[in-house]
Amino acid sequence: MSSSPAHIELQAQCLTAASQIATECALLLSNDPPTTTPNLSGCDTPLIQLLHRQATLLHTLLTTQLDSPSPPPLFSPPPLVLRRLNDLIDASYAKFYAFPFKDLPACWRQLYTDASILKFALLYLSWAGSSTTPTPGRGEEGKETEAQLGELIRPLDLALILAGAEGRKRGRRWIDRAFGLLEEVWAAPAPAAWEGGLGGRAAKRRRVETRVWGDSFPTVECFTPPVRNSVQRVDGLSFEDFQTYLDGAGQMPRPLVLTGLMGGWPAMGERPWKSPGYLLSRTFGGRRLVPVEVGRSYVDEGWGQRVVGFGEFLERWVVGGGRKGEGKGYLAQYPLLSHIPTLLLDIHPPDLL
Repeated sequence: MSSSPAHIELQAQCLTAASQIATECALLLSNDPPTTTPNLSGCDTPLIQLLHRQATLLHTLLTTQLDSPSPPPLFSPPPLVLRRLNDLIDASYAKFYAFPFKDLPACWRQLYTDASILKFALLYLSWAGSSTTPTPGRGEEGKETEAQLGELIRPLDLALILAGAEGRKRGRRWIDRAFGLLEEVWAAPAPAAWEGGLGGRAAKRRRVETRVWGDSFPTVECFTPPVRNSVQRVDGLSFEDFQTYLDGAGQMPRPLVLTGLMGGWPAMGERPWKSPGYLLSRTFGGRRLVPVEVGRSYVDEGWGQRVVGFGEFLERWVVGGGRKGEGKGYLAQYPLLSHIPTLLLDIHPPDLL
């Protein structure tokens, strides 16, 4: 598996990130720092020194891995390097509480993001799923590999959610590309995990357990509001007709329900969002993290926010309706399609929007 183009590219991307971070830190620590300094320039010098050492060490490890004439054996992440990266993540995150988020200096968000990228790179080197030695899909070794996958995903998702993936050279684009490559490495030929598959072909993706709710979400609504005044419905309205309706010959436009605009979306057909199995397959078996608001309203007692796996969100709140006394849980005011941009390929917003 590790000889795949995706694996090689992901290793090279990690190597480039480590090199960039080490170089930027070295410039800031030099006696003659550049006039145009990286976003890290506002961070404390000891933290920049610590980040520089970890980036340099990781660069050496990655270079050894890439230059090895034969596949090197898997190794455990050096405990001290992993501990120091966690220290950097914790130290930068502590600064998030010292400012309103809109006033938080970008250097602390970039420090959090860069340390998270290095942590991902370190964990990827030791992940059994990237090894040339086949790892069984079942049994204890297979379970361990899948468990490690969650730990591998976590730092990048938290960088997106908590730090906004700050960074011009790396940041969100780096993380999105890393997830795309990791998905290719993780993928394996398997029967489609959702009804219909991809155009009738077997999906090249690990089969994902669809839990106990089958391959579609429950259709029972907890509440259906009464309709006293119906709203006009129009099927397949063109842009020109829509503009004419808005102009309304001087009259105030009335509400309008537009139908038939999503019929050609992959999300409605071959890549169905109505299928838990499909959504889990695009989130590494539900391991991608999402921020969930728990409680009916933010003014209610017990309302709060938590970061959970997408699969847990589906199981606990979408299907299960929340545990007893826990309240409702929902994704709100969060750009999910920016967080998981592969889902954007499944929709084609009409010109009317």
